[in-house]
Amino acid sequence: MLVLSRKMGEEIVLPDCGVTIAVLRVGGKRVRLGIRAPDAVSVHRQEVAGRIDHAHEPAAGAGPELSPAVPACDADPTRADLDQRLARWIMQRTGGRIRSLQVETADDRVTVRGRTGSYYVRQLAQAAAMEMLNSSDPEWPQQVEIDIEVVATPR
Repeated sequence: MLVLSRKMGEEIVLPDCGVTIAVLRVGGKRVRLGIRAPDAVSVHRQEVAGRIDHAHEPAAGAGPELSPAVPACDADPTRADLDQRLARWIMQRTGGRIRSLQVETADDRVTVRGRTGSYYVRQLAQAAAMEMLNSSDPEWPQQVEIDIEVVATPR
């Protein structure tokens, strides 16, 4: 762990990720930070990230799951990196309400699989996928298949 001291108004820069962290205010036992990051980089408080990770642990017997916590700081993204960026974006846009999320790219097609308890969340996931795939990034395939199962959750 790198430990740095900063005064109010000073910044820490992570140039490979396009992230800047600024000290906005110091008062009592609290420090207020401002974080500038690209849209593809998720930023969460530790307790929120823990809930998101816990909510997306694969069920017993389920296939491997992509983690939204994988860094998106590679200068030369591979296809797997693009899949992980899309998975993170979907998780961010759906508030972590897709279980067993898997994103796979083959040829010019992206397949998104998972489970949720709401048709609305399924629609959010589809909109998030289309939003990212329709970006100006030429690396993204042009076709997307959404296979998110909506299952009733017991009360």
